[in-house]
Amino acid sequence: MPMHPEVEKIRELTKDFQLSDLSVEQLRTISNVPISPELQPAVGSVEDRHIPGSEGDIQIRIYTPLSAGRRPYPLLVYFHGGGWVSGNINTCDTQCRLIANQSEHLLISVDYRLAPENPYPAGLEDCYAVIRWASEHSDVLNVDRSRISVGGESAGGNLAAAVALMCRDLNGPRLSKQLLIVPAVDYYELGMESPYPSIDLHGTDNMLTKRDLDYYLKLYFTGKPDLNDPYAFPIRSDNLAGLPPALILTAEYDLLSDEGEAYGKKLRSFGIPVQIERAEGVLHAFLFMTEIDSVKEMYRQIGRFLLEE
Repeated sequence: MPMHPEVEKIRELTKDFQLSDLSVEQLRTISNVPISPELQPAVGSVEDRHIPGSEGDIQIRIYTPLSAGRRPYPLLVYFHGGGWVSGNINTCDTQCRLIANQSEHLLISVDYRLAPENPYPAGLEDCYAVIRWASEHSDVLNVDRSRISVGGESAGGNLAAAVALMCRDLNGPRLSKQLLIVPAVDYYELGMESPYPSIDLHGTDNMLTKRDLDYYLKLYFTGKPDLNDPYAFPIRSDNLAGLPPALILTAEYDLLSDEGEAYGKKLRSFGIPVQIERAEGVLHAFLFMTEIDSVKEMYRQIGRFLLEE
């Protein structure tokens, strides 16, 4: 499908712009542009709080959906994108509101620690800590402990896939589902030959480029990472059995599209139910493009997937 006209305008405006040319501080500044509350989708309630983590408190934001729905609520714990380096619970506020309403889930958004000050696995440890906290406090949260799911976008998709593995391996909460949106699940550095054609096809003149991906990964890890670490690169796990069903959303003009879909196929090879959907005509960060029809359909897909028993 041709690129959506509005997306084409964005690509044209940013064609000479590289995220990898920015400092960490600049990346965080552009990812934290506030949206006026009156422009945000309404939800039942929003509460910010802090919970204990291994290295200090972790800030979370709890969204109650507009629909009263069932009680206790099913729960989605959600991790924002931003290359493990930028982003926070404000960055993904709009999509969290939309997902909470579409899915009729209580949603917890996690402000995990960021690299390079807190390199891998600090942010992942925060994400896992929140999942455990939510399960242990399900009565207080009015949450159905048997319906706790995990999700995230981009770097957050990587964290969600890793948390699913950790829950299985470390006797953590038994997850209901995993929602992986344009997930980064494998390693890449400039100059290497990638097994994913989309890396080369869409990795030079789009919103997220090969240079950007290389830059983010170098900031996320201290030195050369262990390429066989499944919590860093979930697709490299030699055992994906026993994981929860997955919905994997990719974008047609995203360099990570083939990577995410390959992870879905590998999950299927271990008997995991997987639904793979590709958003047509859009770039990597398509969740922000809420007025585009194919993006609206992705939100509906998320709602249907999470609502299924």
